[in-house]
Amino acid sequence: LKMARHQVDPNQLPPLPADIAEDLRDAYNDKEQNGSIGTVHFKNILHNFGFHAMSKKEIDEELIKRHQIDLNKQKSFNFDEVKQVITYRLMKAKGIEDESKE
Repeated sequence: LKMARHQVDPNQLPPLPADIAEDLRDAYNDKEQNGSIGTVHFKNILHNFGFHAMSKKEIDEELIKRHQIDLNKQKSFNFDEVKQVITYRLMKAKGIEDESKE
């Protein structure tokens, strides 16, 4: 598999700005306290944190290629996974300034 070189290395990602990290923590809000959230909740977070302008196909491709997350197979997501996906998307879009102005 040659996909590995496209993977995001979480250690290479800069930290999220504090306000966005706090918003993400609030949005994640693991109500069941079981350490993860389900697919619907995950998709809502994606939509609210920079994925709203992307098609379902684009989102699926980015999740699989960059994060090895297949929404057809994976049904729960921990905070670190969610944070990594959002950080990557915000940095890739260079959208941190835009996101905080809304």
